[in-house]
Amino acid sequence: MKQKRILLFALVLVLLVSVIGVGTFAYFSDTETSTGNSFTAGTLDLSVDNQNPLVLHMTRSNLKPNAPWSHSYGGQWILKNVGSLPGKFWVEIKNVKNLENGVIEPEVESGDITSGPLEGELGGLMYAKWGENHYGIYSPAKGWTGNVVYNPLNSIEGVKINGVVLNPNDLFSAYLDIEFDTHAGLIDNTAQGDGIEFDVVFHFEQIVP
Repeated sequence: MKQKRILLFALVLVLLVSVIGVGTFAYFSDTETSTGNSFTAGTLDLSVDNQNPLVLHMTRSNLKPNAPWSHSYGGQWILKNVGSLPGKFWVEIKNVKNLENGVIEPEVESGDITSGPLEGELGGLMYAKWGENHYGIYSPAKGWTGNVVYNPLNSIEGVKINGVVLNPNDLFSAYLDIEFDTHAGLIDNTAQGDGIEFDVVFHFEQIVP
């Protein structure tokens, strides 16, 4: 009798396990697979005057005081976002060097007592102004805050001039105006024959949300 109970209990246990097993695998199911997923980084790239990298440089000679505005010294750069992402540019002037280029008689008579190769006076007698050129090119990105005068030119060293946002394919015309300071009475002969050199650095940065 005891053996029959054990056998019956074992049979019930087997049937119970079978029912549980059948219930575990009896649900409906479906599987969907997304294939061919691809991720590509965007690009942030600025061209200047259709050059990338930029190799253009300005060379101006025979600078003189009281030149008419139409003959002001400087240069224009056409900036374009050739990447796939919007970005904001900013610009600065670096590595300003005032070249003495020798001391001639008018300089000496004006009190120029410096003669070192990097002791020229030209950067102290000229001013610089960044501006947006509205003439000759359509600039979709308006509102540059760079219209600030730096007088003298030497004081613009390393100053960050904020630009504007350029979306892909946007153009912007930035103009650097450089002139003698004719308003402060500083024009004299100490800068005759002197020169000035500097780097113009355009930065283009991702817009952080």
